[in-house]
Amino acid sequence: MGFLGLIPATDLAASYNVRTRQLTLFAKGEARDFTYGFTFDRVPSLGGLKFELLGWTGPLKDPASYSPYVHEQAFAIQLPSPVFPSDSVLIVDENHREGVAVDIRYTGGLPPATADQDTGAAGAASPSPTPATALDEHVTVMLGENFNIKASTSTPPFGAVTIKFDTTVLELLHSRIENLNIVWTLRPLRSGTTQVVVTTHFTIEPVQFSTFYDVKVIEYSEVMQTANT
Repeated sequence: MGFLGLIPATDLAASYNVRTRQLTLFAKGEARDFTYGFTFDRVPSLGGLKFELLGWTGPLKDPASYSPYVHEQAFAIQLPSPVFPSDSVLIVDENHREGVAVDIRYTGGLPPATADQDTGAAGAASPSPTPATALDEHVTVMLGENFNIKASTSTPPFGAVTIKFDTTVLELLHSRIENLNIVWTLRPLRSGTTQVVVTTHFTIEPVQFSTFYDVKVIEYSEVMQTANT
């Protein structure tokens, strides 16, 4: 089973269809073999549009080998925005950990006026985020049993809390607020080892804090074998 991380890209592009109001991001490159679940994940940012190119990699093979990939993903977004620049998008990948500005190519109509992009201080690019601090947590759960992941709802204005997991291994059943915590209830789909990543984004102060949960899903037969030894 895989572990979530940034994926390298050699080519990045972005286009916006004025008629359908969809922003489409493109990535091309070579990723480590057994990488799947490619996704552009939007990161809260006051400085403009920002995305991370992520994927799940595993099982890891030594020596490492790589294969070409192409990924395309669309987002429903209203552009141009009155509060941040709309001429480019910042994309973070393994080759550009500080992010690289990718020009947005407008299609399907007239491009936005330059005046729409002049937002003064609000449109200034935000500083690069401080590297996330990881807290390793270990969760063992039996196949067929649900489990909870919790995170505090306490964030500054415009902050956000996000959760990421491998949808081929885990299924999100529901989420709720309980005693000032966000509680996600997940169900294992198969046995093995995977990760759940919970990230708190502090947008005003561009810092993000991530907790990595190593989740081991075991079957009832494994429990019985351990008990009998």
